[in-house]
Amino acid sequence: MFQADLFKASDQYSSLEEVLSAIRGLKDDPLANAGTNIVISRGNP
Repeated sequence: MFQADLFKASDQYSSLEEVLSAIRGLKDDPLANAGTNIVISRGNP
C-alpha cells in the first residue's frame, strides 16, 4: 500500500492490529529512514 492510499474511503479495518499492519506496510514514506516512531492519537490531546 502506498502512503497516499491509506485514507481511501474503501479501506475499512475491523481491528487496530489491521490498521497497524497497513501502516507498517506503507511504501514511499519520506520519513522511513529518519528513525521516528508511529504515533497514533485518539481524541483530544
